[in-house]
Amino acid sequence: MPTYRLGSSSLVHAPGLISWAINAYAFPRDRAVMLRIVTETWPGLSEEHARLILMRALSYTIEDDTVVLDLSDHNPPSGHSRGQPKGPGGRAMTEHVVKLRFWLRCWDSMAIDADSDADAIAIAPQIAREMMSAASFSETLEADERREGLISYIDRIDAEGRNEIAEAIEFEGAQRLFPEAAALISRLSELQIEDAQGEDDLRRLLDRFILEAREIAPDVPPLSPRPDKAFR
Repeated sequence: MPTYRLGSSSLVHAPGLISWAINAYAFPRDRAVMLRIVTETWPGLSEEHARLILMRALSYTIEDDTVVLDLSDHNPPSGHSRGQPKGPGGRAMTEHVVKLRFWLRCWDSMAIDADSDADAIAIAPQIAREMMSAASFSETLEADERREGLISYIDRIDAEGRNEIAEAIEFEGAQRLFPEAAALISRLSELQIEDAQGEDDLRRLLDRFILEAREIAPDVPPLSPRPDKAFR
Protein backbone atom coordinates (compact mmCIF):
# COMPACT_ATOMS: atom_id res chain seq x y z
CA MET A 1 0.00 0.00 0.00
CA PRO A 2 1.58 3.34 -1.06
CA THR A 3 2.23 5.54 1.96
CA TYR A 4 3.98 8.78 2.84
CA ARG A 5 5.35 9.52 6.30
CA LEU A 6 5.29 12.93 8.01
CA GLY A 7 7.87 12.78 10.75
CA SER A 8 8.24 14.83 13.92
CA SER A 9 11.29 16.78 15.06
CA SER A 10 12.48 18.66 18.12
CA LEU A 11 10.43 21.65 16.90
CA VAL A 12 7.39 19.98 15.33
CA HIS A 13 5.05 17.29 16.64
CA ALA A 14 3.55 15.93 13.42
CA PRO A 15 0.24 14.51 14.77
CA GLY A 16 -0.47 17.71 16.72
CA LEU A 17 0.37 20.04 13.84
CA ILE A 18 -1.73 18.08 11.35
CA SER A 19 -4.72 17.98 13.73
CA TRP A 20 -4.44 21.73 14.36
CA ALA A 21 -4.08 22.51 10.64
CA ILE A 22 -7.13 20.40 9.72
CA ASN A 23 -9.30 22.22 12.26
CA ALA A 24 -8.05 25.64 11.12
CA TYR A 25 -8.56 24.75 7.44
CA ALA A 26 -12.31 24.68 8.09
CA PHE A 27 -12.21 28.51 8.07
CA PRO A 28 -11.88 29.90 4.53
CA ARG A 29 -9.68 32.81 5.57
CA ASP A 30 -7.07 30.42 7.06
CA ARG A 31 -6.83 27.86 4.26
CA ALA A 32 -3.98 29.38 2.27
CA VAL A 33 -1.91 29.82 5.44
CA MET A 34 -2.54 26.24 6.64
CA LEU A 35 -1.67 24.82 3.24
CA ARG A 36 1.59 26.78 3.17
CA ILE A 37 2.51 25.70 6.71
CA VAL A 38 2.03 22.02 5.92
CA THR A 39 3.88 22.07 2.59
CA GLU A 40 6.76 24.11 4.03
CA THR A 41 7.05 21.86 7.07
CA TRP A 42 7.26 18.76 4.88
CA PRO A 43 8.69 19.94 1.50
CA GLY A 44 8.44 16.46 0.00
CA LEU A 45 4.66 16.46 0.38
CA SER A 46 2.86 17.62 -2.74
CA GLU A 47 0.41 20.49 -2.49
CA GLU A 48 -2.35 18.25 -3.84
CA HIS A 49 -1.87 15.66 -1.11
CA ALA A 50 -1.54 18.38 1.55
CA ARG A 51 -4.84 19.89 0.45
CA LEU A 52 -6.53 16.48 0.58
CA ILE A 53 -5.27 15.94 4.13
CA LEU A 54 -6.61 19.30 5.26
CA MET A 55 -9.94 18.58 3.57
CA ARG A 56 -10.15 15.27 5.50
CA ALA A 57 -10.20 13.54 2.11
CA LEU A 58 -6.99 11.54 2.61
CA SER A 59 -6.87 8.94 5.34
CA TYR A 60 -3.90 8.59 7.67
CA THR A 61 -2.76 6.75 10.77
CA ILE A 62 -0.43 7.73 13.60
CA GLU A 63 2.59 5.64 14.50
CA ASP A 64 4.28 7.05 17.60
CA ASP A 65 5.17 10.62 16.52
CA THR A 66 4.74 10.00 12.79
CA VAL A 67 1.72 10.63 10.57
CA VAL A 68 1.41 7.91 7.91
CA LEU A 69 -0.64 8.88 4.85
CA ASP A 70 -2.46 6.32 2.78
CA LEU A 71 -1.83 7.18 -0.88
CA SER A 72 -3.72 4.22 -2.33
CA ASP A 73 -5.64 4.77 -5.53
CA HIS A 74 -8.90 4.10 -3.71
CA ASN A 75 -8.61 7.53 -2.03
CA PRO A 76 -10.21 9.72 -4.72
CA PRO A 77 -9.77 13.51 -4.68
CA SER A 78 -13.42 14.04 -3.79
CA GLY A 79 -12.81 12.37 -0.46
CA HIS A 80 -15.49 9.69 -0.84
CA SER A 81 -13.63 6.62 0.32
CA ARG A 82 -17.07 5.25 1.30
CA GLY A 83 -18.27 5.59 -2.29
CA GLN A 84 -19.83 8.60 -3.93
CA PRO A 85 -23.43 9.06 -2.75
CA LYS A 86 -26.24 8.64 -5.23
CA GLY A 87 -29.37 10.71 -5.55
CA PRO A 88 -32.73 9.89 -7.16
CA GLY A 89 -32.29 7.87 -10.31
CA GLY A 90 -28.72 6.98 -9.41
CA ARG A 91 -27.45 10.49 -10.10
CA ALA A 92 -24.09 11.20 -8.43
CA MET A 93 -24.21 13.87 -5.71
CA THR A 94 -21.49 16.22 -4.48
CA GLU A 95 -20.43 16.43 -0.85
CA HIS A 96 -21.03 19.71 0.95
CA VAL A 97 -20.01 20.83 4.43
CA VAL A 98 -22.36 23.00 6.51
CA LYS A 99 -20.55 24.88 9.29
CA LEU A 100 -22.82 26.02 12.11
CA ARG A 101 -21.90 28.78 14.57
CA PHE A 102 -23.71 29.12 17.89
CA TRP A 103 -23.37 30.40 21.46
CA LEU A 104 -23.27 28.32 24.63
CA ARG A 105 -23.90 29.41 28.22
CA CYS A 106 -20.87 29.11 30.49
CA TRP A 107 -20.47 29.40 34.26
CA ASP A 108 -17.38 30.41 36.18
CA SER A 109 -16.59 31.51 39.73
CA MET A 110 -13.83 32.95 41.90
CA ALA A 111 -13.55 32.94 45.71
CA ILE A 112 -12.95 36.32 47.34
CA ASP A 113 -12.44 37.56 50.93
CA ALA A 114 -14.60 40.45 52.15
CA ASP A 115 -15.37 42.03 55.54
CA SER A 116 -19.11 42.05 54.85
CA ASP A 117 -21.79 41.15 52.33
CA ALA A 118 -21.85 44.77 51.18
CA ASP A 119 -18.10 44.69 50.53
CA ALA A 120 -18.45 41.45 48.57
CA ILE A 121 -21.14 43.02 46.38
CA ALA A 122 -18.96 46.09 45.85
CA ILE A 123 -15.92 43.97 44.90
CA ALA A 124 -17.82 41.58 42.63
CA PRO A 125 -17.92 43.83 39.49
CA GLN A 126 -14.12 44.18 39.45
CA ILE A 127 -13.72 40.43 39.92
CA ALA A 128 -16.22 39.83 37.12
CA ARG A 129 -14.27 42.14 34.78
CA GLU A 130 -11.09 40.18 35.48
CA MET A 131 -12.88 36.88 34.85
CA MET A 132 -14.34 38.17 31.58
CA SER A 133 -10.84 38.89 30.28
CA ALA A 134 -9.61 35.37 31.09
CA ALA A 135 -8.75 33.00 28.25
CA SER A 136 -9.02 29.76 30.25
CA PHE A 137 -11.90 27.26 30.12
CA SER A 138 -14.87 27.96 32.36
CA GLU A 139 -16.01 25.68 35.16
CA THR A 140 -19.23 24.65 33.43
CA LEU A 141 -20.42 24.63 29.83
CA GLU A 142 -24.10 23.97 29.07
CA ALA A 143 -23.83 22.17 25.74
CA ASP A 144 -27.60 21.46 25.61
CA GLU A 145 -28.62 25.13 25.47
CA ARG A 146 -27.39 26.32 22.09
CA ARG A 147 -28.32 29.88 21.16
CA GLU A 148 -27.85 32.37 18.28
CA GLY A 149 -27.37 29.73 15.59
CA LEU A 150 -26.05 30.89 12.24
CA ILE A 151 -24.89 28.92 9.20
CA SER A 152 -21.40 30.37 9.05
CA TYR A 153 -20.66 28.95 5.62
CA ILE A 154 -21.32 26.07 3.20
CA ASP A 155 -18.43 24.47 1.32
CA ARG A 156 -18.54 22.24 -1.73
CA ILE A 157 -15.99 19.40 -1.86
CA ASP A 158 -15.19 17.96 -5.25
CA ALA A 159 -12.24 17.15 -7.49
CA GLU A 160 -11.30 20.84 -7.61
CA GLY A 161 -10.93 21.00 -3.83
CA ARG A 162 -12.98 22.64 -1.10
CA ASN A 163 -14.67 25.90 -2.07
CA GLU A 164 -17.10 28.14 -0.24
CA ILE A 165 -20.47 28.58 -1.95
CA ALA A 166 -22.40 30.58 0.68
CA GLU A 167 -21.94 32.23 4.07
CA ALA A 168 -23.83 33.90 6.93
CA ILE A 169 -27.24 32.24 6.40
CA GLU A 170 -29.97 32.76 8.99
CA PHE A 171 -32.50 29.98 9.52
CA GLU A 172 -35.69 29.24 11.45
CA GLY A 173 -35.02 27.56 14.79
CA ALA A 174 -31.79 29.44 15.50
CA GLN A 175 -32.80 29.84 19.19
CA ARG A 176 -32.21 33.56 19.58
CA LEU A 177 -30.61 34.56 22.86
CA PHE A 178 -32.94 37.58 23.15
CA PRO A 179 -35.93 36.76 20.90
CA GLU A 180 -38.08 39.63 22.21
CA ALA A 181 -35.29 42.15 21.61
CA ALA A 182 -34.66 40.77 18.12
CA ALA A 183 -38.36 41.03 17.29
CA LEU A 184 -38.51 44.61 18.58
CA ILE A 185 -35.46 45.64 16.56
CA SER A 186 -36.99 44.05 13.47
CA ARG A 187 -40.22 46.01 13.91
CA LEU A 188 -38.31 49.24 14.53
CA SER A 189 -36.35 48.73 11.31
CA GLU A 190 -39.63 48.50 9.39
CA LEU A 191 -41.11 51.59 11.02
CA GLN A 192 -42.22 54.22 8.51
CA ILE A 193 -42.38 57.60 10.26
CA GLU A 194 -44.32 59.15 7.40
CA ASP A 195 -47.18 56.69 7.99
CA ALA A 196 -47.94 58.25 11.40
CA GLN A 197 -51.10 60.37 11.40
CA GLY A 198 -49.72 63.43 13.11
CA GLU A 199 -47.54 64.01 16.16
CA ASP A 200 -49.94 62.35 18.63
CA ASP A 201 -50.07 59.17 16.56
CA LEU A 202 -46.26 59.08 16.34
CA ARG A 203 -45.97 59.65 20.10
CA ARG A 204 -48.34 56.74 20.85
CA LEU A 205 -46.35 54.53 18.50
CA LEU A 206 -43.04 55.40 20.14
CA ASP A 207 -44.54 55.01 23.63
CA ARG A 208 -45.56 51.47 22.74
CA PHE A 209 -42.07 50.61 21.54
CA ILE A 210 -40.53 52.13 24.68
CA LEU A 211 -42.87 50.12 26.89
CA GLU A 212 -41.93 46.89 25.08
CA ALA A 213 -38.23 47.69 25.42
CA ARG A 214 -38.57 48.23 29.18
CA GLU A 215 -40.27 44.85 29.59
CA ILE A 216 -37.47 42.89 27.88
CA ALA A 217 -35.44 40.93 30.42
CA PRO A 218 -31.69 41.70 30.39
CA ASP A 219 -30.83 38.00 30.23
CA VAL A 220 -32.40 34.64 29.46
CA PRO A 221 -32.78 32.61 32.68
CA PRO A 222 -31.02 29.23 32.54
CA LEU A 223 -33.26 26.27 31.79
CA SER A 224 -31.31 24.00 34.11
CA PRO A 225 -30.55 24.52 37.84
CA ARG A 226 -27.55 26.60 38.85
CA PRO A 227 -24.44 24.37 38.62
CA ASP A 228 -23.51 25.00 42.28
CA LYS A 229 -27.00 23.92 43.43
CA ALA A 230 -27.61 21.01 41.09
CA PHE A 231 -26.50 18.40 43.61
CA ARG A 232 -27.70 19.98 46.86
